[in-house]
Amino acid sequence: MSRVLERDLDAMVAQATVDAYGEDEELAGFHAVLTDRLVLPFTTRGLGVNVSALTAGILTTSTSFLP
Repeated sequence: MSRVLERDLDAMVAQATVDAYGEDEELAGFHAVLTDRLVLPFTTRGLGVNVSALTAGILTTSTSFLP
């Protein structure tokens, strides 16, 4: 597995947000680039447990996982 270099990540962010006007368009552009390049599903470790990423989506500020 290869790691994304910081300059590659910076280039992806720049590509995603180059024509964006405001945070909403930046988020939509970043999501488009991410879903275009992200290979799903994948498994990794988070907080000491194995986790699987099945999809990628956009969470708005009104979405909460807390009760």
